[in-house]
Amino acid sequence: MKLVLLRIVRFSQRRSIIIIKMTRVYLDSNIFRYLKEVERYPLFKKLISSKDDLIYYYSFAHLSDLSRDKSEKKFEDLLFMEQIVDTNFLNLYPDEEFVNSQIATPLEAYNSCDFSSINEVLNFPELIKEMKIRDGDSPEIKLAKKNFETILHVPLESLGFPNLTDIIGDDNPVKKLLPKLPENGTLQDLIQGMLNSFNDLIEDPSIWREFRSFSIQYLGLQKFDLDINSVDFNNLLKDTPIQKTFLEFVEDTFKHNKDLEKQRQFNFFINAYNCLNLLGLDKERNKKVVFSSFQNDAQHAFYASHCDYLVSNDEQLLIKARILYELFNIETRVLNFIEFETLINQNKKKEYNFKLFQEQLLDLFNSGEVVNDFNTEEQNKRVIVYRLKYKFFGFFNYLNLVIKNEENPVFIFYNESNNYSRFMSFIEFSKVTNKIISLLGPDNYSQEQFTEEDKKLIIENNWQGRAWRFQNDSYYLNINDSEKKFVFYYIPDHKISVPT
Repeated sequence: MKLVLLRIVRFSQRRSIIIIKMTRVYLDSNIFRYLKEVERYPLFKKLISSKDDLIYYYSFAHLSDLSRDKSEKKFEDLLFMEQIVDTNFLNLYPDEEFVNSQIATPLEAYNSCDFSSINEVLNFPELIKEMKIRDGDSPEIKLAKKNFETILHVPLESLGFPNLTDIIGDDNPVKKLLPKLPENGTLQDLIQGMLNSFNDLIEDPSIWREFRSFSIQYLGLQKFDLDINSVDFNNLLKDTPIQKTFLEFVEDTFKHNKDLEKQRQFNFFINAYNCLNLLGLDKERNKKVVFSSFQNDAQHAFYASHCDYLVSNDEQLLIKARILYELFNIETRVLNFIEFETLINQNKKKEYNFKLFQEQLLDLFNSGEVVNDFNTEEQNKRVIVYRLKYKFFGFFNYLNLVIKNEENPVFIFYNESNNYSRFMSFIEFSKVTNKIISLLGPDNYSQEQFTEEDKKLIIENNWQGRAWRFQNDSYYLNINDSEKKFVFYYIPDHKISVPT
């Protein structure tokens, strides 16, 4: 389809600015360690200078990696990380369904987290001690504590719980995952045993390695040539004893735990990552598998799926992330650092001015891909949806061209994420706004660059954005009320001709 613009008002006096591509980049923890070495200082400086074009994010997974360092050196690493990622923090809180972008330095975020072991966090013996009846307790509190103590001391046998460690053979590594209970064990013994077993899994790599090796041999998967790089990988497990697709197998992990549904996107991704390892589909050598490490790698891959690039020197992380991104239609690109450095070197800055903006408008209908074209009869308008070849103002990658009766057309530019991202960070709001201000100048209400007041108004859902009108051409930058998208409107003072 070809669309013809009849007239565009010229603003050649507008000064040139530097084009900024707001690309999100997620660096794995090993990249920060790599860059921190003295001989790589030139590379570090190159990343710092690229921050005009790229937005670097970090996540809870980075903090969790550093929490394993019991020395004070981790605080030095947090400060080093901050020089690259600033305050761009990705996190998924327990009471939220999706990841959001928070404003916090790595040090601030780390200090707000508790990385104590599960035994220290719950401190079950201390909890039992606190439940002892005291003289000052009210009658109601005393009764509640007495009932609680009674429940904890109920024998498991009377509840129908067999001692599984007696049933499972010694050659089955699952036995190591189960709590060791005393004879006539109680519910209290079971809870404490489960906490101990979880910590053992974290601290003793052999437990998971034996369990993984057992599952591969038990299912006989080593007899099948399963290539996770195959385009039909999801269906390959159907011809094995599992007799299900890979995604169906992952789905089964949800059947008996409804709590996983609360954060389904996160839990499904993490479970899929774990299953690639548990079933040996990643071909990782068993002696290299460390449960706590690949659990954290799974989180890195998940958080990176909210960005445009995942950069890591961990080959296993790259392999598993790439296959999951393809399975889930996530367009996050997976690169090692050498590939990423090449990308930075190729990313040449271009001068951007109003004339170039006009040329892009004229060209977008030839270069943009029409992904939808529909009419809304009740509003008597036609909407043509374009996926753009390049991002307008370094951010907007889609365009809705709205044509209604004999009215002037409306160009609506917006960003459509092709990954898990459902948020827009304030740094993106700021860069887009400031770029357009640099191009069009202060708006009709003398509003200029993005400020803390803008941030406050966005949080309050009361942001008015920016508005310009030049020789009857209109431009608006705001948040769409219905879809809550950050949009840029261009309404030219002329008609257009659209071939049918």
